[in-house]
Formats: sequence, C-alpha cells, structure tokens
Amino acid sequence: MGSLRDQLVKTGLADDKRARQLAHDEKARKNKLGREGISAEQRAADEARRAREEERRAADRAREEERAKETGEHAATARAAQLLRDHALRDGVRGPRRFHFVTRARQIPFLELSEEAGKRLEAGQAAICEVPGSDPEEFLLVPAEVAQRLRETHADWVLFLSAGRPAP
Repeated sequence: MGSLRDQLVKTGLADDKRARQLAHDEKARKNKLGREGISAEQRAADEARRAREEERRAADRAREEERAKETGEHAATARAAQLLRDHALRDGVRGPRRFHFVTRARQIPFLELSEEAGKRLEAGQAAICEVPGSDPEEFLLVPAEVAQRLRETHADWVLFLSAGRPAP
C-alpha cells in the first residue's frame, strides 16, 4: 500500500496524512472482503473491461462498415457517371431543334438537337440523362439501353426516356 500512498502524495492529490488514511481504508476493505471477495471483484473488473473493449470493437466495426458502404456507393456513382460519358451520343446530335425537358430541380432547360436526334428521343431509342455533381450541369443524350441500365441503380439521373413508337 506504500506505493499507492506515494503516488497520491507525488501527484499532489492528497497530503501525507490523507494518503495514509486512504491506504488504511483500502487495506481494511480488502481484509473485510477476503481473498474470495477480492478475486470476485477482480473478475468483475476484468469482465467490465472486456465488455468495454467488445463495445469499442463493435463500434469500430460499425464505423468501418459505414465507411466501406460510402466508398462503395461513391465508386458506384463514379462508374455510372463514366458509363454515361462513355456512351454519350455526340455525332450528329447538335442542330436547330430545341428539345425541352424537366430536371430534378424542376427547371425546364433545352438541348439543341438535330432532327434525327429529336426523332430518336421521341421514339424511345435515346434518352436524356444528367451527370450529377458536374459543374455546370451536364446533360447527355445516350442510347435507351444505357438509360435502362442506369435506371436500375440511379433512376433519378434519367430525365427523359420515352416509351413512344419507333421512328419511321
């Protein structure tokens, strides 16, 4: 018990008299409990420590799962955006025809398309998709098959996909 008293005095938590009193009280408590009581107390303290460690590990696992989920979602979003950019229709798309559509923000912009591209949109052979996170907003014309695949994971990115009749 001398070491406990020495530590209390050294850290300044108690003066010498108070440290001696605390050491005496601790020794009296241990004598009262006996060996079985002390070992039971120690087992309870060990179990409490193990329980705290297990709770900490569980919280760490939950945080790691959440981070992995977010990373996976971010990667899926990046793959979907790359899919859109890779399959965007670019040749012969621009023209004098204005094709209006509604964005997720409920705005009504338009794309200037060729007659051929407009007919493909009306016939359901092409779709207008948004690439979220692009600055400025990026709207792409993609084949309908790509838009259908995109609807499975990111339905809100597909802004216009007609179920119309085939173009003549």
